[in-house]
Amino acid sequence: MTPSSERLIVGMVSLVVAALMAAVVAIGFALHVPSPDAEFWENFLKTSAALCAGAGVVGFVAGPVRMAHYFGVLWGTSEPNRVQTVVIVTIVLAICAVALFGWPEW
Repeated sequence: MTPSSERLIVGMVSLVVAALMAAVVAIGFALHVPSPDAEFWENFLKTSAALCAGAGVVGFVAGPVRMAHYFGVLWGTSEPNRVQTVVIVTIVLAICAVALFGWPEW
């Protein structure tokens, strides 16, 4: 395989994994939110599509070796360096802030 085809495969796998995660979150919303309206689902789908596309781009740009390391950090099989630790903590805090205070209406 050529390096560009490997990057394309990693990008597609990242996109599919992000789409599966979005589907699981959507099922959770459908089961636990009393009655989400059409506007909620429209915003959810737009946000999910943007995040899935972003995951695909990150997978393509990072390549197979770096993505394997990143997934290893997420699964706990690799040690993160200082920058990766800061990024992970920042992402977790941002998710907690959105869960606590809601998405900002700018």
